[in-house]
Amino acid sequence: MSHPSFGPLTPEEFKRAAALPAGAAAAVIRRHDPLWGLVAGDAVIKKYKVSVSRAVSSRITASVEVEADNEANAEKIVRAMSSHTFDWQDPDDWDNDGSIEIDDVEEA
Repeated sequence: MSHPSFGPLTPEEFKRAAALPAGAAAAVIRRHDPLWGLVAGDAVIKKYKVSVSRAVSSRITASVEVEADNEANAEKIVRAMSSHTFDWQDPDDWDNDGSIEIDDVEEA
């Protein structure tokens, strides 16, 4: 159950994340807020269409729309997302190793 002081994290999850090595807590937080720590002050947030693919018994592709201030951060956001949220061409043919390749990033 979430806690108002920690957002979607429980106090225990937050404590575990805080105890992780430098940078590792960001991955935990970005599961709930993909933009956390990536957007600086006055950055303009734009939509990006990120084409991704992954190797399975055959190669399948998906496109994901995210909001970011630049292409590099759009790619970081997609890499932090669960690949199960992508609109894969053939979702019954997944290889669940979690590895993806970024094929293209363009402003949507």
